[in-house]
Amino acid sequence: MHDGMPYDHIQGRGQSHNNASIFRAEFYAISLALAIIRHRKEKDFIIFSDSMSSLEAISRFKLEIDIVQNIIKDYTHLANSGKIIIVCWMQSCQYPW
Repeated sequence: MHDGMPYDHIQGRGQSHNNASIFRAEFYAISLALAIIRHRKEKDFIIFSDSMSSLEAISRFKLEIDIVQNIIKDYTHLANSGKIIIVCWMQSCQYPW
């Protein structure tokens, strides 16, 4: 347990399958962030992602992608419960070598 949040129920879900794409892994990370937010008492959150394509799929409601449907549903439920969640793109690290 960390900061009053029972993480036990989501730790086992953190293992990715070999056939999971990076694109899908980005969605999974956003879903995991929403699951953590669901259990927090705070109201204001920012989720950072360096996956522009994932964020575009969510913002364009690409409902043919099942996990996008779940993210939109979870986000809407949390927003309706009073949580303020900002999802923000940030450029990933660029190394000069």
